[in-house]
Amino acid sequence: MGRGLGFEGWPFRFGKGGLKIFLPPPPPPVRFGLKLSILIALIAALTACPTGGDPVEVGSLTAAPADGAVTLTWTDPGVDYTAVEITFSPAAGGVTQPITVARGTNTYPISGLANGTAYTFTVKLVYSSGYKSPGTTKTATPASGYTPISGYTPAYLLPDPTNTNIAAKFGVSTVSDAFTKLHLLISTPEPGDDFTAIIRTGDYIDLPSLTVAGYPTDDATSGYGKFTVPDAELTGHGRLLRLIVVGINSFKTGGAVVNNPGAPPHVVFQFQNLPGTHRMNDTNTNVGGYKDSEMRKYLAPVDGVGGSGNFLTGLTAAGVPESVLWAPSRRVWGGSTSTTEDTIDDKLFLPTAREMFGSASNSNTTYERDNNQGRLEYYLSGNDGNAFRTKYNSGNTATAYWEASPASSNAALFCSVYTSGVSYTNDASDARGFAPVFCVK
Repeated sequence: MGRGLGFEGWPFRFGKGGLKIFLPPPPPPVRFGLKLSILIALIAALTACPTGGDPVEVGSLTAAPADGAVTLTWTDPGVDYTAVEITFSPAAGGVTQPITVARGTNTYPISGLANGTAYTFTVKLVYSSGYKSPGTTKTATPASGYTPISGYTPAYLLPDPTNTNIAAKFGVSTVSDAFTKLHLLISTPEPGDDFTAIIRTGDYIDLPSLTVAGYPTDDATSGYGKFTVPDAELTGHGRLLRLIVVGINSFKTGGAVVNNPGAPPHVVFQFQNLPGTHRMNDTNTNVGGYKDSEMRKYLAPVDGVGGSGNFLTGLTAAGVPESVLWAPSRRVWGGSTSTTEDTIDDKLFLPTAREMFGSASNSNTTYERDNNQGRLEYYLSGNDGNAFRTKYNSGNTATAYWEASPASSNAALFCSVYTSGVSYTNDASDARGFAPVFCVK
């Protein structure tokens, strides 16, 4: 009677006092704090860089554009990873992403891209644990006409070393920054840098606008050179205010230019086209040569001549820092009645006939010689010289323009380049186009 009646496995019994229910003991408490900390530690282990510390990325990533393609190049970071993963945007049809490149390969060409489209490439390290680094990026725009630099990886880490636009080459947006970066590359290169492998004839920098005061007086009289112009595309002929590279070390050919035996490395720029007009002199004479000409006083400051150098003043205001310019010492015939050369050492100047044509065409062959002047190879080195020499005004019309050389045939004339790019002469008082030259050191 005292033990009551129960059934095996059932949680109740009958006894004195009626039915008794026996509940099982509760489970042990869950230690949520401990399990959560274990989970956090596991996630951290899976997502942490295997090398410890901050994530490691590939080194010195470059993106070199070509026609319909971009080649990525990088250096090994020296850690224990298994592969490199490449992705890019926007997507390109026919190119499967991500692209996996085995460790040990440090370059990868990607073709099938659209010319004119800016692609952003991301390169990540992949580890055996499955961890991927956040990645490093570069942007490049494929285009036709690129000639990639072979066998050269610039230590300067240019974002777009083969771009003919020098501002884009350096990844900057202003004229001043482009010339400053170029000056630093030439004058204080990083170890392994060679500016002659990066800057080539035909590369350019575009001015957004240009304002120049007139000379000898600042008014709009024809031939005084007063103008304000915005840059403009000249269909089929480049741009109005494009400054194009026409020579590299042109006044330092192995030290052979006798006036510049210690010349610094330099890049020579010239206006691709003709932003304005000016006369050489107020009368038809070349006596006194380029040295005493009204044109020279308009372009560059001349000692003792007030108001001279208006064009250089306008050029620096447009963004070309005067501090990066170098004045080569050149010798130009002194004009009719002269039996000698004048030394010209201006920061902004007109080229001579020999510098434009490689010979003293229509100028004095006795006084304008190879060791007196440079040669602008853009017009000479296998290019169609006449086509390259042809320049256009703001109306996109081929126009004759001045050279510094007095004509040898007539005391009233200076040498010029004709509308077809051939050598020519014009009366000194004619208002003609002009395409000045300057050197960046």
